[in-house]
Amino acid sequence: MSYKSNTREGLLKTYNLWDLWDELGASLQNKIIESFKSKPLMWDFNDLFNGKKAGSVTHGSINILTTIFEIDDLEFCDLVFQKFKSYKPENYTDNSDWGNNWLSDITYIRSRTTQEFNYHKMSSIDIYWSDFHFFLNRYSKAVYKNYLKGFCSIERFENSFELDFNNIDKIKNALTIFIGWEPPPGNGIVEQYLIYLEKQKRFDDCINLINKMRDKGWRNYFEKRLIRCESKKIKNGYKS
Repeated sequence: MSYKSNTREGLLKTYNLWDLWDELGASLQNKIIESFKSKPLMWDFNDLFNGKKAGSVTHGSINILTTIFEIDDLEFCDLVFQKFKSYKPENYTDNSDWGNNWLSDITYIRSRTTQEFNYHKMSSIDIYWSDFHFFLNRYSKAVYKNYLKGFCSIERFENSFELDFNNIDKIKNALTIFIGWEPPPGNGIVEQYLIYLEKQKRFDDCINLINKMRDKGWRNYFEKRLIRCESKKIKNGYKS
């Protein structure tokens, strides 16, 4: 069963993503729906398609792209990634019901709560960088699986890591506003990239990245990997 565009409601309407859903085509749509059906969820995936659903003040359109990322099909990855790239931090609230209503929604929430953390500090740009980060984490996992299966080169994976790492300070600032930084969160896409570097025996690159991330205050399982890479360098006679 596929959802056709004649409904034009639900979260796909709220976030102006029906055109993307149509572009996926029936085959990819059905794969996504069947994946949703096969997993116990905390929410009803039919909300994507039906009813007039309210948007979140802490997540925007990119978050819905992450939500529908239920399959690792390479064609799907490419289509969704192109849509992801169309969003910019400075115009994240443009061209969707969610964006049109965000300012009034957040203003109302601020007037109703004295909680300074989160609601009183966030901006739509912060929401963009938070959504940006978690989307790239999901996308990188999918394209890395395709790389391991021989379906694509490593380029997609490396590009997704570079996008995330090049904006790591903005991401950290956004996540600090939303969830705090004590203790700091782990960074899945960096962890995955470190695994790749170590497998490639690029020990210096691995060590340098660990040191950079530690300096920026991120918490990953760095210590064991750092010791292991230093040991492998010595054992295999690699020079810096």
